Amino acid sequence: MKPIQYYIGILSVLGYVYCLPVVGQVEDKVVRKGNPRLEYTDVKTGRSSEGKMFTVSFNIVESINRLRTQEIVYIYPSLVSSDGNIRTAFSPLCISGKKRYKVVARKERLGGNPGTLLPVKDIRSSRDLREPGISVREALPFERWMASGHLFLREEVYGCSECGKGVSQLNIPVTGIDLFGPEDYKYIFYTPEKVEIKCYEEEFDCKVTFKSAQHELLLGFGKNQEELARLDDFVSKGLRIKGARLREVHIMGYASPEGSVEVNARIAAARAEAVKTILVNKYKINTSRITAEDQGVGDMFTEPDWNRVSICTIED
Repeated sequence: MKPIQYYIGILSVLGYVYCLPVVGQVEDKVVRKGNPRLEYTDVKTGRSSEGKMFTVSFNIVESINRLRTQEIVYIYPSLVSSDGNIRTAFSPLCISGKKRYKVVARKERLGGNPGTLLPVKDIRSSRDLREPGISVREALPFERWMASGHLFLREEVYGCSECGKGVSQLNIPVTGIDLFGPEDYKYIFYTPEKVEIKCYEEEFDCKVTFKSAQHELLLGFGKNQEELARLDDFVSKGLRIKGARLREVHIMGYASPEGSVEVNARIAAARAEAVKTILVNKYKINTSRITAEDQGVGDMFTEPDWNRVSICTIED
């Protein structure tokens, strides 16, 4: 029969093996994979009314895998960008089982090392997990990446011998954040630069004549060729000036005294329209700027035949 010391030695070795690290080291604590001990409810993320602060709040309650009396759990909340390149850590939390909490508090009172990662004053008892649970609220200056990020919760559980009993992680997406608020819009009013405007005011008269009882404008009749050349020179010169435009064109058609008043009025109107047609077709002048009127029998000249004219007056 083996001595009792032999079995004590075997049990000691087994206990040592049980505490070997499985996953990795977190500060001076050994952690293993395990089930979460807590649940996170009423998770809310938002942006302050003035848009300058980002807020997150949640409650911590017990899960189906309840925190055992000798266990202690550390919670590391953080806000992470969608691409994982930006991370902002919040204050860590610590919750202890009932018996473990008494041991930790006693060690501190006796001046010993409680062996916790957070000060004892910041450790909450598992009794606080009863409904509504432990409320957590954090706030930090808002940045645009936060609107599409997620809340990351890392939970590390340790046993009575400081052996790691599990690590669990939880991602909660951020939703309902308005990326743009009133303060993100700026109204900028520009005063137009002063532009020098040059005004060219010039008036031009052109007189063309017609054969008796006719309204066809013949280039070779009388001085029509000379008058139309003067008209072309004046209009073309005005149109070459950048931004210039013909302001008004007045055309008055006349007839000689032969014939009835009605016939003369009709011929006079047709002669005015003949000149208007040239201005519209050749120079593309808007018809709204042209007035063409018959003036009946002309009396500008002592010779009756000379009064068979159309007079075009252009204001530039």
